[in-house]
Amino acid sequence: MSGLIRVVLHINFHTRDDVPWITQEREAELVPFVAKLLQGLDCKLIQGGAASSHIHLLLEMSPTLSIQELVRRIKGASSHWIHRRWPELKEEGWQNGYAVHSVHPDGWDTVARYIQRQREHHGDARVQRADEAVDALQRPDEAVDSSPPPSNLAIFDGSGGVFLRWE
Repeated sequence: MSGLIRVVLHINFHTRDDVPWITQEREAELVPFVAKLLQGLDCKLIQGGAASSHIHLLLEMSPTLSIQELVRRIKGASSHWIHRRWPELKEEGWQNGYAVHSVHPDGWDTVARYIQRQREHHGDARVQRADEAVDALQRPDEAVDSSPPPSNLAIFDGSGGVFLRWE
């Protein structure tokens, strides 16, 4: 039996304690590193970007990996590489949790633009994970509810995508 499996995900995770160590210069090296890492996992980075305290990845996922395994490998390998590349960041790392949602093909361009505008969207301010999670599901012209969602949250966005967040 043969078939086509195409899973596109928007993955987001924060630095530990939301410490703002992802400068534009570091982002310029980190995103290509993740793209190369994903190629080795038979995945494809469609768009990557960061703000000072978190990273967003829009990617096509290999059907041979679980989401948990994919994120574990991205975070583990990038953390190891970051500590080698910038020894002054040896005490820094990624938060324990992550957010992920599937993206319908009609939404790929919208999500890619959202990721490209992370620094503009957030400026240099730290972002609360709950705010980011809710914001990712809102239309740009809608107000964002900044109240924190409960942990172990599952939100269905009504467009064929699902947003999951847990820690």
